Amino acid sequence: MLRVFATAISLALVLSPSASADVIFNNFGPGGSFNPTSGYAVEGPTSQNPQFIGYQFIAGVTQPVTSYALAISAASANGGTVNLQLFPDNGNTFPLLSTTLDTATITGIPAGSAGTVYSAGSTLSPLLTAGTPYWLVATMPGSDSSGWLWTNPNNTSLVGFSGDPNAGLASGVTDFGNNSSAFLVNGVAGVPEPSSVVLGTLGVGMMLGAGGFRRWKRSRENQAGVAV
Repeated sequence: MLRVFATAISLALVLSPSASADVIFNNFGPGGSFNPTSGYAVEGPTSQNPQFIGYQFIAGVTQPVTSYALAISAASANGGTVNLQLFPDNGNTFPLLSTTLDTATITGIPAGSAGTVYSAGSTLSPLLTAGTPYWLVATMPGSDSSGWLWTNPNNTSLVGFSGDPNAGLASGVTDFGNNSSAFLVNGVAGVPEPSSVVLGTLGVGMMLGAGGFRRWKRSRENQAGVAV
């Protein structure tokens, strides 16, 4: 009975959806769709109209970040680089004055390129907690500019704008209900939830315990001269 119970727990650990989820957040449309022509401008501090953009999102699972993916089009003549920063929530407000949790860099965006999904690996792989809000912020260096393209179908999100090249993320405004740009936050596939880890450990321990009990019982019977 012990063995059957432990095996059922172990199978539940393997088959549990929480053990195989690898997407922390995703607002792309069906099939990874997004609006290829419209979005918010992200422009460097020395451009004509500097602007940084940040979006609040809620982590769907508890996992460490591995990478990010954004729908981007490049407007500047020399293409560009998009720098990403991940922040903890600051009470639904922008600017963000708290410690940066993670950074990532998207490079090699061709000049005048059409809407494309670009990916960047996480630098620090922070552990995000399910149900907790975070902010993903996109900036560009120098005079680079690009468009962080909107979702399709459109959905709304809490978005922050900063247009002060001197203050950077230390200034800005927050807007509720604006269009949301398309992005994805990936986690580590196969990372079980803490409860699953506890159940898995319990299952292994019970199987080992059952085996040890049988060996102890045989030893006692042999000592008593009882045939096994």
